[in-house]
Amino acid sequence: MKTTAVLLGVAATAVLTVQRSLAGDCDALTTAWVKHLHTPHRTTMVVTEGGKDTTLQFISLDGKIYIDRDNAPVWTMIAIPPDALEAMYRKSNIDEKETCRADGSETIDGKSFDIVATHRQSLKGAFDSRIWLSRATGMLFKVEDDLPGGRREVSIYAFDNVVAPANSVPAPPPPPP
Repeated sequence: MKTTAVLLGVAATAVLTVQRSLAGDCDALTTAWVKHLHTPHRTTMVVTEGGKDTTLQFISLDGKIYIDRDNAPVWTMIAIPPDALEAMYRKSNIDEKETCRADGSETIDGKSFDIVATHRQSLKGAFDSRIWLSRATGMLFKVEDDLPGGRREVSIYAFDNVVAPANSVPAPPPPPP
């Protein structure tokens, strides 16, 4: 049961930690995040905390999020429809403040990206991020989050050839409250 709570927390972190507010100067990010929530994609996230790296893989497809931690033999599947993720996203922005500013551009593998730097004040503390947005699609490519307590998360997103892993099992239900 503890495993389920941890996995749900990881899934929520992957989705909610990087969410952006609805402030006018952050509109491009809001658009990118909402589009991202409704588009099948793969995410590779490297979490650095206490000098240790942990790699997480996420696949978001057909209302399910598949999670792999450090190349485990089996992926865990959690059913979360995109509309529910969007509702969580919008709710998380109510008590949080974010500022956004252009922070340059970069070409990676022949693709052009605009970089946006953000500072977010949340109920859990303040943190800074850099987000790479595709000029061609407006979609996310990369997010670097420097979180409270020295935790760092770097996520890379891919939207092509997204398929569910063959070796996945549903997460056990969370414990009753």
